Amino acid sequence: MVRPTITVALALEAMDEAGQQQLRALVHDQSQPAAVRIQRVRQMYLQAGVFEKASRLVDKHQQRPKQWPNNRARRLRRLFRYLIDTVLERPDDTAAEPEPAESGTMGERV
Repeated sequence: MVRPTITVALALEAMDEAGQQQLRALVHDQSQPAAVRIQRVRQMYLQAGVFEKASRLVDKHQQRPKQWPNNRARRLRRLFRYLIDTVLERPDDTAAEPEPAESGTMGERV
């Protein structure tokens, strides 16, 4: 059985039956070196557009918390922005500067 990951799900969704079978076979075929199998799976992911789809999903989920109304749930919105900037930061992204603290909230935690 193929390990369930979002990339596998995106690949299987985009592939025809033959491609799906080939992907599953590559994962289970221990006769080939792992490096060969990994390279072939990567090629299949590229052909299926998996990395682009995954990138769009990340972008979509990064934008949701940023769209919270400015006058509601300020602390939660700040937490979401912090999480986006630290947890979902991509290697090629630059870290966003933290939002300045509001007056009178220096020691307040979210």
